[in-house]
Amino acid sequence: MAATPIYSPLFNEQVKKYSSLKRELARKIKLILSSPIGYGEPLKYNLAGLSSSKVSKRFVVIYAYCKECRAKGMEGVNNCDNCTTTPDESVRFFAFGPHDDIYRLMNK
Repeated sequence: MAATPIYSPLFNEQVKKYSSLKRELARKIKLILSSPIGYGEPLKYNLAGLSSSKVSKRFVVIYAYCKECRAKGMEGVNNCDNCTTTPDESVRFFAFGPHDDIYRLMNK
């Protein structure tokens, strides 16, 4: 069973901004949703609890698998809306964009 996607406002803005990569992003999202555990690279420091995965050579997607986030006790770190009512089998997509830009944006 595939996980359910949840998209942040920032993620949706970035998808519109980089619409030329929509097809590649859709493929990546499908892969993440079909097997969210261990997919992508776990992030560290102030982005701990999140994961990233390359969409293209320069672009990444930042996300969290709710079940994994809760298992690691990261709920308070990620500050997700409706965390307590969001099903475990959900993937929250936080951001998408050029590697350096997106990490800078997420670190604000």
